[in-house]
Amino acid sequence: MIPAIIIGGYTAWFLGLRAGLVAGVVSAVAIVAAGLVPIPGLTITVWALLLGWCALLFFFGRAMGGGGKGSGGYRASVMQDLGSLAARARRLVKR
Repeated sequence: MIPAIIIGGYTAWFLGLRAGLVAGVVSAVAIVAAGLVPIPGLTITVWALLLGWCALLFFFGRAMGGGGKGSGGYRASVMQDLGSLAARARRLVKR
């Protein structure tokens, strides 16, 4: 189930928490179903689809997610918030 958690987190990073939760649950169900259903080639097909989803997110995740605040996406906004927090802390230390 670790791959399902990784896929859920990776999806949540680019597309939001709700989409990440859905992707994690769907991938967990798909992995379990591929292990239980005796159809030849199902397991490799499920793993290929999950790998393809991760590749799609890697290459087009920022465009699919529509960014976040500002033009740099969610990560840039987090870094901007951390930078302003650090600057505020430096000003408080100087006083």
